[in-house]
Amino acid sequence: MATGTPAPAPFDAHGDGPIDDCLSIRKGILFIEGCDATRLAKRFGTPLYVMSENQLRRNVRAFQTEFQRGWPDGPVVVMPSIKANYVLALRRILTEEGAGCDTFGPGELHAALLTGVPPDLISFNGSSKTEELLARAVAA
Repeated sequence: MATGTPAPAPFDAHGDGPIDDCLSIRKGILFIEGCDATRLAKRFGTPLYVMSENQLRRNVRAFQTEFQRGWPDGPVVVMPSIKANYVLALRRILTEEGAGCDTFGPGELHAALLTGVPPDLISFNGSSKTEELLARAVAA
């Protein structure tokens, strides 16, 4: 409900402040979960891929909550594709948060199992599956 009071500006007079739960600007420098992005770039080089574990966990929890709210008739299992989450450490975090995994081929099935996805939370879809590969998937 609107109160007629404008929301406070996210940045102070110097342009510093939070962008969201993960990102902020301090003295014109981007910070990711409290880490100076400039220092990260100097230490590891660029381009640099930075992921916030806390933000990933918040996002998957929010996603699961909203799907469950939209489907109150039974349990909901969110199953992100391993193609979209190919970094195994990230995939393990999704597993820890209760997410299943959508896979297509033998490498993806192996990665899902390697990161601890329970076999009953793995979708093994698509065509061109050999009998041996299907047997392996069922045996998992």
